[in-house]
Amino acid sequence: MRNWFVGILWAIGFFLILYKGFGRRESRALNLAGLLLIMVSMFPMGWTCRDACPQVSLHGVSAILFFLAIGYVCIFRSGDTLVLLPERQQSAYRKIYRIIGLSMWIFPLAVAVLETARIKLFGSHTVFFVEAVGIWTFASFWLIKSREIALSGADTAVTSGRLMRPTRKKGIIGYWLDTSPLTIAD
Repeated sequence: MRNWFVGILWAIGFFLILYKGFGRRESRALNLAGLLLIMVSMFPMGWTCRDACPQVSLHGVSAILFFLAIGYVCIFRSGDTLVLLPERQQSAYRKIYRIIGLSMWIFPLAVAVLETARIKLFGSHTVFFVEAVGIWTFASFWLIKSREIALSGADTAVTSGRLMRPTRKKGIIGYWLDTSPLTIAD
């Protein structure tokens, strides 16, 4: 079963790298997330060390950074295509995306805190259950985003040139934290 799981993580990682987002920032964040997910599968958790496992591992760091990258996409980039929807729907989707994105940031941080404090809420399966909830949260984002794209027709709007990038904000922090949506071409 572990081989299947590793293979699925590799496939999802490659799909995230191959997927072209609606803007450069989304594409870059998804590329990073895909690479990190592949690293999660390449460097497994230490199962045999029990209580002697190191506090910090490449697997753990990669998993936390993966969820932070995906959370970034939910919070900062998911609104890029909302301009194509009516205002009421934009507001509803924006709230849902922010809740999901914050959840994806909370779950890995919860794992880090639980592991650092050696708190075992579910015995030896605590990390597994918390990460599983995080993965299902990630899956719910893609389902909701797919529905939003189908409703808005964002994929055809981008390929036909109807949606364009807004003017780039100055500075690296302003660039990455900017939540300005794509603009509709006249």
